[in-house]
Amino acid sequence: MDPASLLEAHGLDHEQLFLQTPEADMADAGPWLIALPPARDASLLSALSAQACDDALTLLASPIKLAPLAAHLRSFLHARLEGGDEDVPVLLRYFDPRIGFDAVEHWPAEARRAFLQPMTWWAGWDAQGQARRLSGPGRTAPMRHTQPMRLSRAWSDALATIGAPQLAAALLAEELEETRHPDAHWMARMHPLLQRGIAREAMDFATGAGLVTWNEHLTACRQALLTHAAFHTHPALAKALAAPPSQSDSAESAPPTLDALLTTLPASVRHGWLQDRDAALIRSYEARTAAMTHALSKSTTA
Repeated sequence: MDPASLLEAHGLDHEQLFLQTPEADMADAGPWLIALPPARDASLLSALSAQACDDALTLLASPIKLAPLAAHLRSFLHARLEGGDEDVPVLLRYFDPRIGFDAVEHWPAEARRAFLQPMTWWAGWDAQGQARRLSGPGRTAPMRHTQPMRLSRAWSDALATIGAPQLAAALLAEELEETRHPDAHWMARMHPLLQRGIAREAMDFATGAGLVTWNEHLTACRQALLTHAAFHTHPALAKALAAPPSQSDSAESAPPTLDALLTTLPASVRHGWLQDRDAALIRSYEARTAAMTHALSKSTTA
């Protein structure tokens, strides 16, 4: 159910955050600030769960009314990013749970405190399916924020690192669709949360193996998403990584790429990965589901 249908079906009060901003022409697409009633029936909870599964929901609690809370949130939609000769205006997508919590945590401390002033808590699930929560004092008179904050390049670099798995998975899916590759359907069947988790593990493996370029990370993601989710745990690959360079290689030659290392593996290893591909994806899904359920259980009993 799209947000507009959800609002109409349940008669929910709301504010469109992009209204009264330069992005007003996109206001119907979101983000929307919605007031939830104290009593919530099963159909509303089900609709909210679906929004959360689509990376489209965060929850917050505040003592102030909807309109002033929306005005407060609007005042944090824009910032200026340090540039060369002049700063660059940027839209702050803190409302996107995939990056929003990390984005705010990397803001200057004063701006972060001002943002959280009218909230008692703000929570949701990030790009890796991890439950996130930030707390504020819940004040009825928020700190005034009239000028866009200025963010350093370190902020954008941090967000780029956090969003790298999502970008890699999206680029791979786009490539498969454009080339009508048979694996396009395989990728389409995979929930984005699972895609990002597998891509993150592949990138972490590449970094740990000294394969630090973006192309190497993309290769690792492609191998994990299309061939085997846990390819990087195979002993044969660990052995290939640890093997000394051949005598024909000069001391000045570049280390082998991941693509080159994969071609040195026995055909039986590659065949085994393909045979186990579906089962590996199911195991990855079950492991992540169990971890998320455990985290949720701990958060509700804390």
